[in-house]
Parts: sequence; structure tokens; C-alpha cells
Amino acid sequence: MLAKQPKATFKADVEISIAGGGVEIIKVEYRYFTRKQMAAWAADLSKKTPLECLTEVMVGWSDYEEAYSPAALEEMLDNYPTSERELFNVFRRELLESKAKN
Repeated sequence: MLAKQPKATFKADVEISIAGGGVEIIKVEYRYFTRKQMAAWAADLSKKTPLECLTEVMVGWSDYEEAYSPAALEEMLDNYPTSERELFNVFRRELLESKAKN
């Protein structure tokens, strides 16, 4: 049965590109946003750094060498430059793209 209120967080696999080829998959826990919350968050994106934006939507991860923290996320974004877009894309896709088959 579809719940009236979605869970506060959700988990999704994120493929992090590795220079030279290949990917590593980490499981990221994101905050769930309603449509109104997503619009409010998106309206302020230009005023924030990518790190600030991601720390507002991420609450944890697994399958990464270090426990999740804003400092660990900042290091990941520095070490794996494509991870910023990959983390954002999965968050957006999970919230906004339909998984229903037509």
C-alpha cells in the first residue's frame, strides 16, 4: 500500500567514476524532499557551494573507505571531481523521474 507520507530518507546506489576507467558503487542515504521542499531548495542552489548543497540532501553512505561527514564528502569531491555531478544526478533522478513502465 502506498504510504500517505514517504519515509524521511531513502537510499540509492551511486556510481562514482574512477579516472582511467571504471566505476565504484557507493550506497548513499538522501533526505526525502516533497515537491515544495525541492523547489525551495533548488531556488537557493546558486547561492551555495556544491558541498553545501550536497550536505543538505545527504545523510550518510556506505561502501566508502571513510564514515560520512561533511569533511569526508569534501575530500571525496576533491579526489573524485565527477562525484559532485554523480551524487546530484542520482538524488534528482530518484525524486523526480518516474520508474513506472508505460
